[in-house]
Amino acid sequence: MYEHKPGVRGFLDSYRSELAAQELAALLGLDNVPPTAARKLKGKRGSVQLWVHGASSYADLRRELGDAPDPPALARQLDLLRLFDALIANLDRNPGNILVGEDGRVWWIDHSRSFGGGERLRGLDAIGGCERTFFAALSALDEARIRRRVGPFTPYPDALLARRRSLLSWIASRAAEDPGFLRDPGLRL
Repeated sequence: MYEHKPGVRGFLDSYRSELAAQELAALLGLDNVPPTAARKLKGKRGSVQLWVHGASSYADLRRELGDAPDPPALARQLDLLRLFDALIANLDRNPGNILVGEDGRVWWIDHSRSFGGGERLRGLDAIGGCERTFFAALSALDEARIRRRVGPFTPYPDALLARRRSLLSWIASRAAEDPGFLRDPGLRL
């Protein structure tokens, strides 16, 4: 179920992390992670995820167009993705596992290397702002619900909870320094 990679403390590679990402996103009111379910095929456990029809990888989009049709909207969505990735300790985010739909909506896939045991937040320097709705949802989410809904899919729920506390503190600190850091949603998330 969980494959630990040698030499990296708390590094996981598991289909269960896909399920954890979908559960946590739902708890936060986010629907950027396509619906995901556990399945067993030929005796092997895994997960399946809804195909996002008409979407291209962010890598392909950049190669073909040079940039997105609406760069500010994309930047806001990527900020949200980076916040979520910091929360789940996603060690494998790259332009190939970010999908952009025909409507410009960003879909988050491939979370198999997330939810490890590390408590350190990563990738915060690239974040330009935070939606107030995300901050409010993260603040309101209680630890018991996280343990109940996400805990069954990760052996490190305490690390996730520690990252949540650190991320809330980091967002509050950035907002105190720059009142424009917390922003009203300008798009459907």
